[in-house]
Amino acid sequence: MREYRNHILLMALLSGLVACGGGGGSDAPSSANPPPVVEPTPEPEPQPEVTAPSVPETDETSQQGTRYQAEDQFISGAVTKSESYVGGFKKAGDRVIFSINSNSANTSAITIRYANIATTEQPLALYLNGLKIQDVKFPSTGDATWASHSINLALRAGVNTVSVQADNQENGDVFVGSLYVANGAEMPEQGKGAVYTTFEAELQNTNAEVLAFDTTYKTLASEASGRRAVQLKNTGDYVELNSEAAASGLVLRYAIPDSASGEGTVSTLGLYVNGERQDLAVTSKYAWVYGAFPYSNNPSDGEAHRFYDESAYHVSIPAGATVRLQKDAQDTAAYYTLDLIELEQVPAPIEQPEGYINLAEAPYLADTSGTADATSLLNEAINDAKSAGTGVYMPAGQYSITNRVSLNGVHIQGAGIWHTRIMGRNGKGGFFATGSNTRLTDFKIIGDATSRRDSEDHAAIEGNFGTNSLVQNIWVEHMKVGAWIAKGTDGLLMINGRVRDTYADGFNFHQGVLRSQVSHFNVRNSGDDAFAMWSENGTSATNTANVFSYNTAQLPMLANGFAIYGGDSNKLLNNIAMDTVVSSAGIALSHRFNPKPFSGTTVVVNNSLYRTGGWDYGWNTSFGALWVFTDGTPITGAIKIDHLTIKDAVYDGVLVSYEQAVDALQLSNSQIDGAGSMGIKLAVAEGELTLENVTVANTTDVALDNWGMNIIEEGSNSGF
Repeated sequence: MREYRNHILLMALLSGLVACGGGGGSDAPSSANPPPVVEPTPEPEPQPEVTAPSVPETDETSQQGTRYQAEDQFISGAVTKSESYVGGFKKAGDRVIFSINSNSANTSAITIRYANIATTEQPLALYLNGLKIQDVKFPSTGDATWASHSINLALRAGVNTVSVQADNQENGDVFVGSLYVANGAEMPEQGKGAVYTTFEAELQNTNAEVLAFDTTYKTLASEASGRRAVQLKNTGDYVELNSEAAASGLVLRYAIPDSASGEGTVSTLGLYVNGERQDLAVTSKYAWVYGAFPYSNNPSDGEAHRFYDESAYHVSIPAGATVRLQKDAQDTAAYYTLDLIELEQVPAPIEQPEGYINLAEAPYLADTSGTADATSLLNEAINDAKSAGTGVYMPAGQYSITNRVSLNGVHIQGAGIWHTRIMGRNGKGGFFATGSNTRLTDFKIIGDATSRRDSEDHAAIEGNFGTNSLVQNIWVEHMKVGAWIAKGTDGLLMINGRVRDTYADGFNFHQGVLRSQVSHFNVRNSGDDAFAMWSENGTSATNTANVFSYNTAQLPMLANGFAIYGGDSNKLLNNIAMDTVVSSAGIALSHRFNPKPFSGTTVVVNNSLYRTGGWDYGWNTSFGALWVFTDGTPITGAIKIDHLTIKDAVYDGVLVSYEQAVDALQLSNSQIDGAGSMGIKLAVAEGELTLENVTVANTTDVALDNWGMNIIEEGSNSGF
C-alpha cells in the first residue's frame, strides 16, 4: 500500500513504450516446478569471529527423522552462521528459529544437535510456536564433539516454529548444528504449505455455466483463480465435489450482485453434505468497488470491479462425503459465481498458557460475543502483562476493537485462527507495535472496511517491532492492509498465515526494515501489492537483507504479486504468484515510487509465476510477468534471478524498462513457457544482461526484443 499513486506524473516516463496486446493461459499451474534452491536467510551485521568446534558434525546419520539445518533457518540478534551450524547467542533475544513441517497434529521427538565448548553447562531457552517450553542446560561437549538434546513436543499440522534462544543469559559458547523431527515432513518446494485442500469450482462436477478463460479487466472470470469460475443462476444449479478427508472448516470464494446503493446484499446458498442441506450466509458487502483509484463504494462512479469475497464456516464433513453447493428456491441472489472451495480440519482451541492473563476472566471480563467494545480492557490487560513479564491470552470468541492497540514486549496469544476473532470496527482496530520482543500468535483479525481509505483506516498489524519479535499463525480479512512494518524493525519473523480481501497491500516492509522475513503466508485478493518491500526515499532508512520466502500471492486486484522497490540486498525465495489483474507484474523489481536505489545484490531464486502481468490503463501499456523498471534512475545494484518459471504470461514474459540502464542483471536456469506478447522485452537503451540456460517457448510475438542492452549468453539458451 502506497499513500499516493500519481499516474499523471509517471505517465511521461513511459511515453513511447510499445504496448503489446494479447492473452493466453491455462487453467491451473503446471506441476513441473524447478528443483528447490536452498538460500540462506539474511546475514546479520558483521560480528566478531567466534570459536567453533574444531571438527564438523560426525554422527548425524544416527539421528532419526526429518533434518533441518540451522544455517538455513532464520537467525536474529548476534547469532552468526557458518556452512554447517550457527552460534553466538550472546545477549537476550539472540535466536535461531527452525521452521518445521508436520503432515498432522502429533507429539514428536525433537532432537537438537549442539556443541558447547565451555567447560560448564550453558543455558538456552526452547520455544515452540511462540510459547516458551523450557530452559535447557546444555552440558559441556568440549571443543571437538557434538551431542544431542531430545524432547517430545506437540506439533500442529503444517508449519511449526522451534526457537533456540538466549532469554536473559549471555552465552556465546553453544553452537547449534541441526534439528531432527521424528514425525516431520519436508517443506514444499515453493509457496505456502497449506493445511487446507483447494477445490477449483470449474474442475468439479457441475450442471451450471462454466465461465470461459478470460483475462479482460472488470470481468468475473478475470478475477477468478485460474481465470475461470462457475456461475449458478437457475434453481437447482450446483457444484459438487468429493472430500476424501474429514473437514470441519470450509472457505468459499464467491461473487454475488451488489446492491444499488453499494452497501451490499445478503443471501443464502445451500451446502449439502451427503444430501443434507444447511444454509451458508453470503454477502457482497465487502466486495465491489467503483470509479478511479483509490476506488469508492459508490456504484454511480461506474467501473465496477473487485467482485469476489470469501467467507469461512464451521461445518461437519465426514471423510468420503459428497459436498454440494446449490442454488435453491430460497437462495435469492440473482447469481452465485463460485471460484473455489477450501476444506480443512480445524484444530481444537489452544489452551491458556501458564501464567498468562486471560482477557475473558476477572478482573477484565471482556465480552466474547463481539457486542461490547473490548479495546480498553485489552489495553489494560496488556499493561498488566507488561508489568508482570507475561502475556495476554484471548480465548475463543469475538472481541470488538475500535482503535489501534499498542504493545511493546508483550505476547498476545489466541486460541487459534478459527477460534479467536478480533473484530475491527469502522475501519479501525489493529495491533501497533512500538518495540522489541513483541509476539502475536494464533488469532484472526477481521475488519469491516468496504473501500480503500488510506488516511483513515488501520492496518491489521503495523509499526516498529524493534528486535526479536514474532508474528505467527495470523489470519487477516477486510482490513486496509495486512501488515505495514516500519523503520526500527530488525529481525522480525512473520510466518504461517493468511491475508485475504484487503483494500491495499498484503504485506509492506516500509523504510528501513532490517533482516526480517515473511514466510509461508497466502495473500489473496489484496487491493495493492500482495508482498512489497518499499525503501521510500526521503530518509536515511533503507530496507536491508530482508526475505520473502515460501509465500503464495493470488489475485492481487491491483499491482504486483511480489515487489521490491529499491533497497539493499533483499531476497525473494521459493514463492508463487498467480493471476494478477491490473497494473501488475508477478514480480516487480523497481525504482518506482521514489525509493532508495538498489544496492548490494538483489536475489530472486526459485520462484514461479502463473498467468501474471497485466495492463495499466493510466499509462496505456502492459507490464511483464517479471518487470524490472528503472523509472528515471539507472539500476546499478546487481540483480540475480535464478530458477524462475514463467507460465502463460498475460503479456511479456520478462520486461525491462525504461530509458535508464540496468547495469548488472542476470537471468539463469529459467523458463518462459507461454506469453501473450514477447518472451523477453528489453525496452532500455543500455545496460547488461547475462542469460544462462534460459528457455523461451510459445510466445505470441517474438521471443526476444532488445532495444540496446548488451547481452552475454552463457550455458545453453534456446528459443531466441
